[in-house]
Amino acid sequence: MSQVCNPVEFKFICPLPNGLHARPASQLAEFASDFACDLSLINLRTGAAANLKSTLAIISADIRSGDECSIRVAGTDETSAGAALLGYITRDLPKSDEPLVESGSERRTGPLPRALLASGIRCYFGAGVSPGIGMGTPVIVGGITLPAGLDSEVAEDAKREERRVERAMATVRERIKAMLARSVSPAEAGVLKAHLAILEDISLSDKIGELLAQGRSAGQALAESAQFFMSILQKSESSYIRDRAVDIQEICLRLLEEIYGPKFTAASVELKQPSIIVNRGLVLPNGTAAVRRFYDGEQQAIEKRNAALTRNKFRPAVTLDGLRMEVAANVSSAEEVAAACAQGAEGIGLFRTEMLFIGHDRAPSEDEQFEIYKRAAQLADQRPVIIRTIDIGGDKPVPHLNLPAESNPFLGYRGMRIYAEHRELFRTQLRAILRASAFGKLQTMAPMVSTIEEVQWLKDQLAQSQNELTNQGISFDAAMPVGIMIEVPSVAFILDQLCAEVDFFSIGTNDLNQYFLAVDRDNAKVAALSSVRHPSFLRFLKHIVDGVHANGKWIGMCGEMAGDVRNLAILVGLGLDEISASASQVPALKDRISQLSARSCEELLARIMACTQAEQVNKLLADDHRDTSQSLLDSSLVIVESDSRSKEEAIRELIDSLFIAGRTENPDRLEDVVWAREAAYSTGLGHGFAIPHCRSDLINANSIAVLKLRRPIEWNSLDGKPVQMVVLLAVHESDANNSHMKVLAKLARKLMNEEFRDRLMKLSDSGRILSYLSRELEIPL
Repeated sequence: MSQVCNPVEFKFICPLPNGLHARPASQLAEFASDFACDLSLINLRTGAAANLKSTLAIISADIRSGDECSIRVAGTDETSAGAALLGYITRDLPKSDEPLVESGSERRTGPLPRALLASGIRCYFGAGVSPGIGMGTPVIVGGITLPAGLDSEVAEDAKREERRVERAMATVRERIKAMLARSVSPAEAGVLKAHLAILEDISLSDKIGELLAQGRSAGQALAESAQFFMSILQKSESSYIRDRAVDIQEICLRLLEEIYGPKFTAASVELKQPSIIVNRGLVLPNGTAAVRRFYDGEQQAIEKRNAALTRNKFRPAVTLDGLRMEVAANVSSAEEVAAACAQGAEGIGLFRTEMLFIGHDRAPSEDEQFEIYKRAAQLADQRPVIIRTIDIGGDKPVPHLNLPAESNPFLGYRGMRIYAEHRELFRTQLRAILRASAFGKLQTMAPMVSTIEEVQWLKDQLAQSQNELTNQGISFDAAMPVGIMIEVPSVAFILDQLCAEVDFFSIGTNDLNQYFLAVDRDNAKVAALSSVRHPSFLRFLKHIVDGVHANGKWIGMCGEMAGDVRNLAILVGLGLDEISASASQVPALKDRISQLSARSCEELLARIMACTQAEQVNKLLADDHRDTSQSLLDSSLVIVESDSRSKEEAIRELIDSLFIAGRTENPDRLEDVVWAREAAYSTGLGHGFAIPHCRSDLINANSIAVLKLRRPIEWNSLDGKPVQMVVLLAVHESDANNSHMKVLAKLARKLMNEEFRDRLMKLSDSGRILSYLSRELEIPL
């Protein structure tokens, strides 16, 4: 792997699959810092040089797996340093890598859509934070900008400014070390160590010192230094390295807060026109005509799909055989309640109150909470609203409560477990909820319950709060339902006792699943073991639902599992009374439930629970997800007078028609499947016709989609002529009768007939095209 050139210089090939990212870079810098001599690292691919004692500098060199690098050593102990470094790089560096958690900026469903690829436009990838399409002026969010006044601060004494920086660094350093000294989770320890390495980095110190010497104030030097290194890291092609810019920003913000105290608040972003916020996303810097056509088409497809889903959004969700399932929404504020109800939510299955506490320097008062809960009740307009009492701890810290750091916070002091110590905080919330209950159909629910004693304590606190309000002559709903979250597995084995104490239950699958399978979903090395579709977990859920119903009580589900439309057959089969998801998912969930048979779902669940692996469950669900009641042909799938101007645009328009009709939920991945077939051979048969086709479990209903173009387009057809009519055949992977090839063969034979081609080509009305194909291909409508 390594080759010595001379005693103080050698080359090596980077052996790390993920390149020299933060962890191996910090370890290498720590090793190099033990020597007095100057040590430099050069990336021979780019020519970038780095101080080997600086983690930031090493990361900034953007060294990838397989890059050839050179290390140069000069100084008093250069011989021993060179030999030691060669040994470290040969022996220890290959062991310093670790699997990287998938970065949000690489979490994509597929490559760039072909219509954009074909346009030749340059683009930049990132992570979308909300679905849909937006057009506007890009506004860059990130970096550090000093507020007005501080940005023009005059540094009259360079030494004084240097001392301000040193004091701030010392304070923040000790604070981080103190946090590390306490028991913290591995994930938190990793972040703290990364921040400590940046804080102690020689390159950062040198840059700050350089700017101070030029007359900058302490704050200006910190802000400019942060921006300098962030801009370097953000240019990397590695998303992991780009993400490290956030660590630099975080550290420098801490230092600025230490220097300026309450005077410092990060400058806010002002939007003065329709804008798109960029932290990270897909950025297309030049909006060509082809790009605008693509996004116009995508926007129309989304609007049409939403219109189809929301047409019946206010109807109850009822299966084909009459089973009623309530579909509610999860919210975090009163304002979200109205939006959820407008999407067809039949209630609020989870109002997360911890968002009222997180990010504030004090807890909200009783009156402040009362006004929020009252408004939520009123906006729900007699729909039920389940308010979950404060759920903090674990991954949701509240600094002003001074909760202790823990080695495993998810199994520690959180949720229901903090209420006894913070009794006044809890009682204040209970009183606010009770007062608001007089204005609507409020219910309250406690998180992280594991014992019957906790429930009895909860009811006692509630009773005391009710007595206080009664004595004060304040109205409330004395019959307000009280429930608990099912997140801790122990609860499943005392359901009979709990049903005697509470009115309802809601399953929080996120935590219940990780506790049941003993898998930390944030740990990249074991996250793959976590699945809500594991047969053992599904058996556990059935035990819970059956146990609650056996005691005559109501049970819902508010975890992420409930928001995935692909899980609905399981949830209906379980017999849940309610599911709750984000408001945007409500129309699709209600629509899908109306297409299911409860009896069939129960039968499917029985087959699923006989499985031994999650993959087997996935296969059964994929097979079941297809809709066999719909015809291959439908008027919504026939498009005439299409303005598509390329093969790429035509295929996308056809796939979008399937998406609008609800025959696929993932048009991007389906497009990849079609193009994979297209790459093998051209589907341009000649005579102006093309018949692209695919077989995939992304198809919900076997379909034939037709596109008649205004202008012929190139297709690389067998006869070399352009195409004017495209017929897409898409069938489900589990097509047992092989109808895919039968229909394709029949269509190909028909297209060999000149009379059939001429007649089809002359038809300009979608209804007539539909009728003609139905008759000639013997496909019932």
